[in-house]
Amino acid sequence: MILIQLQDGKTRRVDPRNESQLLSLDDRHLQRQIRRVSILDEKGKRVDLPLNKNGAFIMWLEIVTKGGVLKGEKFCMRNGSVLLTATLYYSDSRVVFDIDKSGGFR
Repeated sequence: MILIQLQDGKTRRVDPRNESQLLSLDDRHLQRQIRRVSILDEKGKRVDLPLNKNGAFIMWLEIVTKGGVLKGEKFCMRNGSVLLTATLYYSDSRVVFDIDKSGGFR
């Protein structure tokens, strides 16, 4: 599950298994309102991602599947050519970070 803290202090939960909640992140107005994003696993472990000062990041959420089976969720943050991804794997609640300075363009 993803927790999104907005500039006004409110917090929203986004479940990647709910497609309408996934699509809600595409709203440009919401993108500018996001202050911080956190990944929360089923055991209550929380990982905070970098602050989104002045709406510097474009953010989106993807699901991780293998063979049609849901394996986890991936939160992506792009600032210019730098892409930061944080992936939560459901099987062992592992969070993996990846930083790509080319921005994922190949």
